[in-house]
Amino acid sequence: MSKIFHYMESTKEPPYWVYLNLSLLYVRWNTALGIIYPASYDSENGALHLSMFASQRLKRGMEYFNFEAALEEERVRKFPHKISRFQGLFVFETEEEAKAAGTVWGNSTNHFQPDCLTEAACQIGHNKSKHDSNWITYYFQKGSPEHPSNWKELYWGGIPYPHQNPVWETIVDRPLILWNTELRQSVSDRLHEELPCSFLLRLGSFASDLGYELGRTSITLFKENDCLQVRHMVRFDEKLALEVVEEIKKTKPEYMNHLRPKDKDTLCIVPDLRASDFCIVHRCPPQDCPKSLNS
Repeated sequence: MSKIFHYMESTKEPPYWVYLNLSLLYVRWNTALGIIYPASYDSENGALHLSMFASQRLKRGMEYFNFEAALEEERVRKFPHKISRFQGLFVFETEEEAKAAGTVWGNSTNHFQPDCLTEAACQIGHNKSKHDSNWITYYFQKGSPEHPSNWKELYWGGIPYPHQNPVWETIVDRPLILWNTELRQSVSDRLHEELPCSFLLRLGSFASDLGYELGRTSITLFKENDCLQVRHMVRFDEKLALEVVEEIKKTKPEYMNHLRPKDKDTLCIVPDLRASDFCIVHRCPPQDCPKSLNS
């Protein structure tokens, strides 16, 4: 498998800013690797794949899922060139925009806090679309003015919400490279203590820096009986892993001091992300869903 992009080529444009929910294992894993992938990198079997941002939002339940599905239907019908909220990555074009959003969204129970905000670069040539998130916020807020019937079209068209100052968010369709190396290292150190897969974590981090796709998370929506389940996993390709090791030997031999697996089995250990799985319908872990009468 060839490189997905050259790391240095992703750093020639001004950075974006992104909030990271580091209470979630799969977010910590991506942070340690230093790269976040959009869901468009998954495409098998016609399944619906989600970005890590979409997964976090859908934990709110079926009302919110139906809301997002209606927005997606509007996008596909009238704005197919815009980036899906299910698949794209949510960022801010400036630190000021990010902090403005944090002021509106942040509270003691969530991650829209200054210490969860970091810089990120995106691949040159990526597509983006910018929208006023107030159309989303005030749709659910009681006592807000009623949305016009064409509000979804206004959202996708980038029109500001008329009753508040805009809170802009930008959606991009290519991987994000996290610039904050101190953050990556501190999260990586934490994962090494938590997980029995430190070799893959180190190798995946080096692979990301070299421009390879290795050890990325994948999030998929499954329908099972009466449930809609969101499942998380880490994708691992042993052949690619060995290719990365050979590339490191040739181009970054100093990295080999940090690799040294004890045996071949160590190479194949991937983190178990099933604790992050949930059912949208019942808002619980999949194993706690009520059993269908038809199952």
